Amino acid sequence: MKNWLNTWKPIHLCWLFRRLGLPVPRYFIGGVPLRATSPFTLSGSRIANATRTWQAGEDIDIVDWLKTNDFILAIAMEAGAHAIASGTLQIRWRNKTEAGSFAPLTSSGEMKHGATDLVEGNPLTSGERGCTGSGTWIDGVEKEADNDEPIDLGKAQWTELQFSISPTDAQHGDEYEFELYDVTEGAAVGVCLATLTIIFVYYKIEGISKDKNGNALGSCLCFLCKDNQDNSCSYLTYMLSNSVTGAYSFTGLLDNDAQYLVISWKDDSPHVFDVTDHVLQPVLE
Repeated sequence: MKNWLNTWKPIHLCWLFRRLGLPVPRYFIGGVPLRATSPFTLSGSRIANATRTWQAGEDIDIVDWLKTNDFILAIAMEAGAHAIASGTLQIRWRNKTEAGSFAPLTSSGEMKHGATDLVEGNPLTSGERGCTGSGTWIDGVEKEADNDEPIDLGKAQWTELQFSISPTDAQHGDEYEFELYDVTEGAAVGVCLATLTIIFVYYKIEGISKDKNGNALGSCLCFLCKDNQDNSCSYLTYMLSNSVTGAYSFTGLLDNDAQYLVISWKDDSPHVFDVTDHVLQPVLE
């Protein structure tokens, strides 16, 4: 009897667990474990800016996003044919251009928690949703600082989660995609059709080399450096200021961190040397 119990496989009961929207016990069928699946179905995705103004239609890619702008990702899900769908869901992201793996949204990374109009845990009403669905709408949840959310849906019900995301550390020119993941089942619900691509943006620092009296001083060697904020700085490039106006312009910078400085030098009688504050902030070209 003990042998029989150890080898008995009640395969005929699997359909009941699925119909009730419950996880199927990890029985082995023919020596192969059952693959984890989620009772949820991903039904739509859409991207909005930080004030929840939708940037494109449902499931449409955004191809020209600035990495300095946080955004909102809406993901709709439903129970589908299951009697119930219950579990903890989270969002995952990956750098599609670099063929990266999906990783949970946290407080760090190329995609991380952002600061938008969303408030963590606030109910998401039908008038605030960005996607469409079939069946009965159930109010969703706004996610601004936490990635996991327990969701319970009945048959033919659907809802939406909206996530606040910051792409500050994203790579210029790269495309990012997002996945809804069922933590309870340990299985992906689906990959969002709406992706986001970060465009190349360049910044510049402009100024005028001047003498001690504040008058323009032309033909000065101007060295651009960046403060490493550890009592050191890194030299980047140099140029000669305009011979008449003293104007200089450093272009092609990839960030607008407020930690640049310019050192000016001119061999003359006497020699002239000066340095700006270490908090120059580039502006868009």
